[in-house]
Amino acid sequence: MQKVNALQLRQSLGKILRKLEKTGEPILVEKNREPKAVLVTVKDFKERYLDLPRPSLEERTRIVERIDELAKRVAPEIEPTIPGVNDIVTLIRQMRGPLR
Repeated sequence: MQKVNALQLRQSLGKILRKLEKTGEPILVEKNREPKAVLVTVKDFKERYLDLPRPSLEERTRIVERIDELAKRVAPEIEPTIPGVNDIVTLIRQMRGPLR
């Protein structure tokens, strides 16, 4: 992955964007030698973030209600009402969708 600092980005934005478009390889943007952002192509952005299946409002509401219910329980063993889901972390991961 190519790295650029914030100054290079400001001075050569057009050149950096052309390289991104040409190679399709993400570009790490650093400020004060710390990673701050990653530039990706629009195609990659759409595939990774916009084209993910999103749960319906009803499903999200049900998941939030289940999270609230699980959070109130103190017993270590929880009977899952959703097949394969027995903890808050799994519920949140399911709500977010698959990682690519």
